[in-house]
Order: sequence, then C-alpha cells, then structure tokens
Amino acid sequence: MHAIESVETISIEDSSSADLVAEMNAKRKRIRFWPLVLLGTGGLCIAAAQLNAPRWVMIAAGAIGLAATLAVAIWDQLRKTTVLMYRRPPVVE
Repeated sequence: MHAIESVETISIEDSSSADLVAEMNAKRKRIRFWPLVLLGTGGLCIAAAQLNAPRWVMIAAGAIGLAATLAVAIWDQLRKTTVLMYRRPPVVE
C-alpha cells in the first residue's frame, strides 16, 4: 500500500468551488440502479416459483440476480463518487 501525504486544509488552493459543488450535486442526483436489479431478481424468482420451475432454476436465478445486484451496486457507487485532487503548495522555509 502506498502512503499518501497529507496537508493542512488551510493550505489547499481553491481551483473552483462552484464547479466542485455543481459536480457533487449532479452526482448526488443520479439514481441508483441496484434496487431495480434486486426487485427484478425477486420478481424473476417469484415468477419461476409460480410457473413451478425446478428448484435449481430458482436457485440459479437468485444467485445470478444477487451477483448482478452486487455488480450494479458497485457500479452505482463509482458513478456517484467525486474524486478530489489537490496540489500541495511549495514549502516555504
């Protein structure tokens, strides 16, 4: 693991706080898709049960649906993440 150097927040230079706030608000407003995938998985399992599908089909559909839900949840988290990058000012001695 690589150590990250830190600086005091007072010494961080402001690039454009309005742009940063706009980006953070835009990402906050993005909808999350993982609940829809989870509902679809539940609906698929219920439909399979209503159609008297074999047990292995319901288990496979549930497992694939949960894996898809996890993948979409991670993707949603990445879509809604804002990365802050800053430059350290030169040290004055």
